[in-house]
Amino acid sequence: MSRERFLENIEIDAKPGSYSVPFLADAGILDTPENVERWRSFLDILSAKTRLGEDPETKKVGILYRAGAWLGDLVLADDVKAFWIIPDVREVRGSLVARNARVRNKSFNHRLLVRGDLVLHQDLLREDFSNVERSGDLVLSWPRRAEDLRVPPQRLAVWGVGENTRLRLEEGSFYLSEEQEEGVSVFLLRNVDSGQLYLWEFNAWEPVRGSVLGQEVLNQVGARLERFCKLAGLGGDFVLKNTKKIGHNIRKILRYLEFISASVAQETPALSAGADRLLGEVSDLLRDLEKNIYGPNPDAPNILIMLDVLSDRLAALVQHYDALPREKRPESHLQNDLEALAALMAEEVGVDEIFRHPLRIALFLDRNLSSKEARGALWKTLAPYAEAFETAIRILEEGERQGMEHALRWPVDILTRIKAVCPEAAQEDCEALEFELARLSEISPRFLLRSVQKSMQVAGFGEGAEKDMRLLSDLDRFKGSLDTLANSPQFLLEIVLADFQSALVDSLIRVQASLLSGERDEDPGVQVILARLKHSQPVDFLRFLQRRVNWEYSVLRRFNQNATPSKRPRESAAPRGENGDLRGELLARLNRICVLGGLGKSFLEQQPGTLGRNLEKMHAFVDLCVRSAASSGQDPRASKCRTLLD
Repeated sequence: MSRERFLENIEIDAKPGSYSVPFLADAGILDTPENVERWRSFLDILSAKTRLGEDPETKKVGILYRAGAWLGDLVLADDVKAFWIIPDVREVRGSLVARNARVRNKSFNHRLLVRGDLVLHQDLLREDFSNVERSGDLVLSWPRRAEDLRVPPQRLAVWGVGENTRLRLEEGSFYLSEEQEEGVSVFLLRNVDSGQLYLWEFNAWEPVRGSVLGQEVLNQVGARLERFCKLAGLGGDFVLKNTKKIGHNIRKILRYLEFISASVAQETPALSAGADRLLGEVSDLLRDLEKNIYGPNPDAPNILIMLDVLSDRLAALVQHYDALPREKRPESHLQNDLEALAALMAEEVGVDEIFRHPLRIALFLDRNLSSKEARGALWKTLAPYAEAFETAIRILEEGERQGMEHALRWPVDILTRIKAVCPEAAQEDCEALEFELARLSEISPRFLLRSVQKSMQVAGFGEGAEKDMRLLSDLDRFKGSLDTLANSPQFLLEIVLADFQSALVDSLIRVQASLLSGERDEDPGVQVILARLKHSQPVDFLRFLQRRVNWEYSVLRRFNQNATPSKRPRESAAPRGENGDLRGELLARLNRICVLGGLGKSFLEQQPGTLGRNLEKMHAFVDLCVRSAASSGQDPRASKCRTLLD
């Protein structure tokens, strides 16, 4: 009868040679070729410092394994991308660490008990680890901050994170909780150390600005903002029904008011001064409200007065300017930005995916090539388009002409503007520009890049152009994640700037100026973008920008939904109040007051010719209200109703 033999040591391949590591006594691993190969493969994926250790019982040094248990911390090497534990290990008597593993090896399906913490990359939280039980915390090696966390609350709950079990990041420890607000589930992460809250929204954990105000006051603020939006024509659903997002809601309203102001200035300039005064008043009020709510010493009575000033009358005046005839604002620039971000965040990208159009890489190179030889090669390659643009742009008035950078960033917009005013005599110039743009659209960014390279090689270049040639070569050869290409915040920002077309370009240019100069920009939005650029990984920064673009897009979509284009040319439209009949509009407004005041629409006669009698009825009713309020000692501000009708 043969006696079973057990493994006593195993050879580990290493450069320049190999070395032998011993098993502990009673490890219990049969000495078979299969076991030797499996254990060699397993030890090879472990961090060198975890392969050997001191036996807690015998104090001897060896592979920390005995009878199904790993006797200390088990750490996978940092270059291991697939999570796998040998089936012999069914218990880890320490922490299990897999910092950079992104996927779970399908062969890992045996039960595993981890007595300590489980340290993983957030990507692994998408996987099914129901066969793993842990006694310690769930710890993420990446991300380091909650704002970069991309794991939804439902997945965190599956992994056991809750109100009594922690999630740990480098930033601190967090508990997950669920609250109900108006029947809607709201998920929050709370930093145990700082008390900072993060709200799950738009597929990200957004920081919640804290306020020491009582919940009752915050509820009143939220209700007033919702009512204001409803009466101003923005819609009650324009703002979130969540008192933790009051600051978010205020900034959203402010952005919408900016759209209205710009639209009135462009479409009905005669009303621009009045619109600016009113919208400026509302904007200042909202900003003061936000400062009071989130300031160190919020004044609840003062906030309630502000809510009173943010009246239905003020909302109706905003609605008046919002309802003026206007054209929709183009959404194509924001759509372009979202498509660019989606392309940049792919797991594997090359120069064609990064830039997507030859003029975008041309813009990038124009901003980043410094040598005379490289810039000369670039503009030699772009010469036909540049010459066609310089000729066609003269069609526009001198004050409306844009430079070459605009022709690279917004080529279609500029072509459309030129064609709209192109006279018959200049038709050939317009067609030449259109032809060159179409020709460029047929080639790839890589083709243009290689054309610049070839032009430099043919013409020759000196020592000063070697850096530019290396940049061209690196871009041409690159294939992989943007994380490995964008090795500095400045380089990442240049890529984004080359791809973007929306109004965010202005903010990003200010971010770049602040980054290069070290000077603080006064715009809080620019400060936030700069901080995220400096402290986030490239893909996390792109996700942050994606949320910003989506936020802007949500405001623009509502603005366009509310747009009512004029049915007649603006030049021939008579100003209302001169030839227009306003009686129908005034009756509609009086009906609205009656409905909001509880009188009902039937209180008034519904023929436009009865406007005088209706106003007399309204005056009589308001007089009764004012006298009643004064006699009972109630708020004398009811007299404002009379002023409104006057």
